[in-house]
Amino acid sequence: RIMPIHTGIPVRDFRTARVKDLLPTIKSKFFSLAEKKIWLYDHSYPGLDDIRFAIDQTKPNIVMIDYLQILNAPRSETRRLEVSNLVLGIKTIAKEFGVSIILLAQLNRETDKRLGPPVMADLVETGTIEAASDFVALAWEPKPKNKEEIAQRNSSNYKPIHVTIGKNRHGLRKKFVLELSKDTTAVRQATNSPEGEETDLLENLDLG
Repeated sequence: RIMPIHTGIPVRDFRTARVKDLLPTIKSKFFSLAEKKIWLYDHSYPGLDDIRFAIDQTKPNIVMIDYLQILNAPRSETRRLEVSNLVLGIKTIAKEFGVSIILLAQLNRETDKRLGPPVMADLVETGTIEAASDFVALAWEPKPKNKEEIAQRNSSNYKPIHVTIGKNRHGLRKKFVLELSKDTTAVRQATNSPEGEETDLLENLDLG
């Protein structure tokens, strides 16, 4: 999934015979990607010890965990308590190694029944995420309001992803829009914000 993003080659081309014609481009991009030292730890239901081991072995600057609800949690009386212990354990690991950790998590499925954006209370199973995090971003795809919007979205190569900064311990809370490529799954900064003004992604993600 990384290669379509890095090369700009549609995902579907990687799954067809056409990929043979694209091998020179793929190879050149592969070596440039290897220089970025991206480590992938593909483990079914990893636990806190697995995360700690992977970080200790690779010494990364930043870690992304995809995603909270499939991690192997220490046994507790309730699932809510298990998830809380996971979040607190991950925060402890971040401090232990002095590394930033981006932890992806599901939102409550009730958000699918609403037209508006998600809120902090929609974080699944625990409020510990909000308490333990320095920064929380809530991403969602707004539903089309009418047939015209449906047709426009179907004809576009990009789908809008709205992001709300629900918590920023060291900065402002803002809203901005990204665009997800249907061909490569790459994400780019949208030209316009919901208010019609150009959005500075780096500014909005400023952690202080």
